[in-house]
Amino acid sequence: MPILVEVTLEEIVHANGVDEAGSYDFEIRGRLGVCVGPPGGADRECHTLFSKPDDEYVVIEPTEPYPIQLTRSLIVHPHESLRIGGQLMEEDDWSGDDGFGMVTESFSFNEINTMPREGIQVINQYSSEDQYVDVHWHIRKDSDLI
Repeated sequence: MPILVEVTLEEIVHANGVDEAGSYDFEIRGRLGVCVGPPGGADRECHTLFSKPDDEYVVIEPTEPYPIQLTRSLIVHPHESLRIGGQLMEEDDWSGDDGFGMVTESFSFNEINTMPREGIQVINQYSSEDQYVDVHWHIRKDSDLI
């Protein structure tokens, strides 16, 4: 029986470090989202929850997370998996942009099916040299579909 899942991209948090100009603020751009489909296969459904192209960014301060709070509901069928993540960069005016790389995390149908009722908090860390940001997600099984 398929499961309805709520995925919330909560916030991006400055975890540690300074940028190339010695500033503690990070200018973050990139793309984060959620997809569902067969493991290793073509995604059946995807949603972008954060997207900033080149030369557009959000400022992440050490003392103030950047709130997003976007939720998407997806149906996950047996033998499918849910994937969260994406790619982020730290925009640099003084040198080349710092790539934080691609970070993704997958959850099988069985993992989702056995989640606690309140769901789970997932924190993905993105880093480049001495710069770190954390992306906070919340995943909750909403119900079994009938």
